[in-house]
Amino acid sequence: MFTWKPIYAEIALKLCEFEHSHDQLVALMIKLHDQGLKVSSVVDRDVNDKEVPMAEIDPFSFFANFNRGVTYDNRRAIVAAIKDEWRLGAELPQDFDGLPIMNLQSSWFMPYQKRREPHHVATLWRFYRHCLEIDAPSELDTELFDACCALRKVAPASLTMGMFWSRPELWIAVDKKNREYASSLGVTRQVAGGADYLKWLAEVRQKTDKSTCEFSLQAHLNTLEEKPVPDNDEDVGPAPSSDRNYWLLAPGRGAVLWDTWFAEGFGAIGWNGMGDLNKYPSKEAMMEYLPKVYEDSGPLHVAHMLWEFAREMRPGDVVFAKQGLHKICGWGVVAGATTSRL
Repeated sequence: MFTWKPIYAEIALKLCEFEHSHDQLVALMIKLHDQGLKVSSVVDRDVNDKEVPMAEIDPFSFFANFNRGVTYDNRRAIVAAIKDEWRLGAELPQDFDGLPIMNLQSSWFMPYQKRREPHHVATLWRFYRHCLEIDAPSELDTELFDACCALRKVAPASLTMGMFWSRPELWIAVDKKNREYASSLGVTRQVAGGADYLKWLAEVRQKTDKSTCEFSLQAHLNTLEEKPVPDNDEDVGPAPSSDRNYWLLAPGRGAVLWDTWFAEGFGAIGWNGMGDLNKYPSKEAMMEYLPKVYEDSGPLHVAHMLWEFAREMRPGDVVFAKQGLHKICGWGVVAGATTSRL
């Protein structure tokens, strides 16, 4: 358990050497992609919305390459390739227990170049190095934390995930799973900035004797427990065969998530930044919120898709998992109401 910690620590330190050599990190990502590994995109968009090669990258976005929603084998293969490229000494991990992961569809800590401020990437590098240099949470520069959270595509949840990846002995991420677990222990403080985060972290540590990694793992395990289907005013009973609908879902780009879906018996839509889809009273409410978390999405099309998934798909409907435009990976029958796992 937690066998990832030694090599993550080594990667975290080695990464500092590339603070002013982003081209080498991008070249490595291209190399991994050419090897068939599911790394993040290296295609940026300039001020004219034209696709251009990525010219800069922050350390958290690089770390996210192997901390996002892809299979265990792919994550381990990426770490193995980095180990070989950088000649790291630590053993390859046998697990990724307790590691919070980014949404596969949104794993950059920066927007496209067309919306990126000139200091964006440099600010994240400065904060990353700061987090590696301090010895205790009390030394955290909360103003720098807040400056990072003021950047597009960065929020306390994602930023603390990155902090945990690089220094798991010091931090606990404030992603949804950990917040829910903390809330069950009586820690309900809202985290809007660095000062809030330090108070939240201290309160969590007071409420549990688990290590930071054990806490994160337990938070994840809690979400795997079967949850009762919430009561609704509407009838969500199985649709009669003559009345059932047929749907298409894509298991990630290139169907990379299909093996996980098949093994665990579920299908997902992503777009985790929207939170619980059932909380939106209308498509219009979804359209209004979408640009706040996904700047380059088409609000009308996406809101319609999310609304259908949350409100119109029902037990008894048939779902086909597709790869591209012409291949079906598999199919299944909806067995229950939608749930939110972030």
